[in-house]
Amino acid sequence: MKRILTILLLLALAALGIAAGSRAAWTALILILLVVLAEFLIHLRMRNRISLKIEVRSSGRSADAVMVFDNPCALPAAALRAALTVENTYTGQERKQQVRLALPARKNNEIRITAADEYCGKVRISLEKVRLEDLFGLIAVRVPVSESGNFTLLPELFDMTVNYDARESSSFDNELYSPYRRGQDRSEVFQIREYEPGDHLGSIHWKLSEKADKLMVKEASLPMDKSLILVMDKSSDDPVPLSVGEALAELTVSLGWSLIDSGITFRLIWNDPETDLLEEREIQFEEEFTEAIPSFLTGRIAPGVSAAELLVRLNDARKATHVLYLAAHEPEIDELAFPDALIFGLDASRPDYREQYAFLSLI
Repeated sequence: MKRILTILLLLALAALGIAAGSRAAWTALILILLVVLAEFLIHLRMRNRISLKIEVRSSGRSADAVMVFDNPCALPAAALRAALTVENTYTGQERKQQVRLALPARKNNEIRITAADEYCGKVRISLEKVRLEDLFGLIAVRVPVSESGNFTLLPELFDMTVNYDARESSSFDNELYSPYRRGQDRSEVFQIREYEPGDHLGSIHWKLSEKADKLMVKEASLPMDKSLILVMDKSSDDPVPLSVGEALAELTVSLGWSLIDSGITFRLIWNDPETDLLEEREIQFEEEFTEAIPSFLTGRIAPGVSAAELLVRLNDARKATHVLYLAAHEPEIDELAFPDALIFGLDASRPDYREQYAFLSLI
């Protein structure tokens, strides 16, 4: 707009100078052009010396992004203009705007953008197409800098409680054994009792039998396992409202923190439907989960192969005793992905998901 007004002004001064022979009009026209030319030459020298830095300070549902432009030159710039893009990579929402500021000589200037969103996700903020403009906005000189910063807007959390117990294991390499039932693992003793007809001779405890002067047998222990997988399935054949995507993130983060607070180690798996890739993390401590959150809050919920189907297709089934499978719809889970596990599906599209999943009994 400023450029158009400047061009109209120059045309009007030229017309006035020609039609009325106004010396003042010609003088003003020449002065404007000289100023524009002088600023253009100054900007050519400055363009490679200006630097840009983005600092992001995030907290929960909001973040401050500070963009700092540094001008080490002895001359100021009347105006610097850049294109700003803020993109939520989880929801796909994007907004663009223009930023404009003056650059004093041998100083820096900054713009602060406060980002708060209705929906969570990993947000990328970037500045590009940086240009120096003269006072009249007539000629722009491109500055070869671009910069971006990332921050994560967290979902709201709610209290969740998970109750689950060990299950019978087919492996004999265990540290956990049932205190209530005997099994087949002879490396651990469940109990010692008197011999009964039909007992295997290999189970006789000969030394104790000699001392007790009667046959005693060792009953084998029942090995148990207790391992948990948490799956965030980001695939959906039907369009998913942003509120459901928010609910899926809320369930995943709330459940993760609940497990950590309870001292439960778990494996976290999520998929990217746009690339059909799986990611997996072993989570035991807060730091590990904190580092994983920006990763699974990147990439939209989209049509694609589900996390369970990917495991089956890759012939890469996961062993666990319990699986919590979260999806943006009622989950359809191929049990071959998690053989021998108890699988519990959580549907983030339920309007009552907070009440429905506040207490989970995995038994």
